[in-house]
Amino acid sequence: MTGGAAEPDPSRRGWEGHPPAGSLAGLWEEASHSRLTLPARLGAVVTVQMGVGTTSYTNGDGGCRANSARERAESLLLARGVDTKAYSYREFALPEGPWLDGCAWGGVATLCNQNANDDVTGACWAMIRVSSALRAGSFSLDGGRFHEFGHNLGLYHQARYSDPSKVGSDYVGDDPMSGGTPVHYNAAQKLVANFIPPAAKLAHPHGTASRLLKLLDLPLLADAAAAEFSVYTIADTATSARTVLSFRSGTVGYETLLPARHAMKVSVHTLVGKSPYFDASLSRGDSLATGIEGISVLVCALDARAAVVAVGTAASCSVDEPNYLPPSPPPSHGYALRNADVECTDAGGSRYLGEFDAPGQCAIAAATYCDTFMFSTAVPGWGCRCCARPDPGTPHRSWDVYTVLFFPAYPPNPPLLPPQ
Repeated sequence: MTGGAAEPDPSRRGWEGHPPAGSLAGLWEEASHSRLTLPARLGAVVTVQMGVGTTSYTNGDGGCRANSARERAESLLLARGVDTKAYSYREFALPEGPWLDGCAWGGVATLCNQNANDDVTGACWAMIRVSSALRAGSFSLDGGRFHEFGHNLGLYHQARYSDPSKVGSDYVGDDPMSGGTPVHYNAAQKLVANFIPPAAKLAHPHGTASRLLKLLDLPLLADAAAAEFSVYTIADTATSARTVLSFRSGTVGYETLLPARHAMKVSVHTLVGKSPYFDASLSRGDSLATGIEGISVLVCALDARAAVVAVGTAASCSVDEPNYLPPSPPPSHGYALRNADVECTDAGGSRYLGEFDAPGQCAIAAATYCDTFMFSTAVPGWGCRCCARPDPGTPHRSWDVYTVLFFPAYPPNPPLLPPQ
């Protein structure tokens, strides 16, 4: 469709999951760091009786008739005194059925660059296919809706940088534009959407052998101290592309839905114009060559609030560097077994902290939020969880409850460069 961006059928992509309680407006506000709000008093929700059956929108040529249905709905609303084009954003929920068989998408929207253009009233719309089995509570946070609204903001699909031709088909799953997960947009997408304040981002000085910096968890950007930042960019002067670094713990707000393969990792993306490509999600000790003037990225340390990375032509986690966040203590430090063969008395724990290989790593993540946590050495993939009530615990042969004993205090970074 001209000016639109089509998505795969939701029945094949699994967009109709069961997200936690919340609202799309709440997700928008959190993901934009309060730069985008949708007050209910400025909008309207209406149901349109079309006056015709769905067979009116099917024929033998296999074409998609969704646009015709949308235009009829708007005409009927205008006759009722509701001018849909007086709104800056219009969303249409289309009931799933055979009449949509010719529509090869789960959602579609206009690329109207809403966030950077004031003159878009009446131009931005999205259509979402809605199964009759989809509960209203699930639809309120359906990731497909957040995805389509991203197109209205001017955001494009994302794919692995190793094969740019797969944009729109090889979904990474680290933001709504790469699979429809109802989590934050990644840092590259947030730069395009203008959600990152100038003070929260820094640019790399070319010619630097090694620079240590602390990246605050991306959702905590709004809570950052004056000298803290969440996004670091490395410009390719030959192509104008940028490598974008950020850290996402997956433990805050809607980010708890972030897939485990991207949680507690340093995210690396390449931004070419407005097109983002996923490069890697890096764990502690991982490194990546950016392909820009011999610059590489090395992850030195991680905790639930921030990551420390070394960036440069000879990136090194040297403890002699100033403002260095020490590596996580080895597993033999920082925690003590409290109750064996039990889980928290509040079964399942009070906060999910992510997946770790050992209880010592879990202790570092837990210390920001709680004094006790549960961890399974038998099945680390179950993740690390805070305990609100550690004692006496609920019997479980695969869980143990621990007490946090040690957590280093990390000072904030001083400003390294003027904001870019």
